[in-house]
Amino acid sequence: MAPASMLSDQEVLTLADMQLTVSQDQRLSARLERQQSGRLADTERTELSGLMQIYQTKLLQKAQARHEAVRRGWREPLSV
Repeated sequence: MAPASMLSDQEVLTLADMQLTVSQDQRLSARLERQQSGRLADTERTELSGLMQIYQTKLLQKAQARHEAVRRGWREPLSV
């Protein structure tokens, strides 16, 4: 993916508001619950790893796009 500074305003705003799909979020939550309870099967562990990778990638892209949206004046900075 191109750096956020190279994206159009619409692409930046879309990425800044990006979330996991409902299905991905539900599966991630279910796998994390099973992991916490010690009941995660090997196939679920593989799926959890993949879902975590998707989550982390989207989170990084969202943060970079959010930063760019603030820089362009389209979003307010997050308060501390």
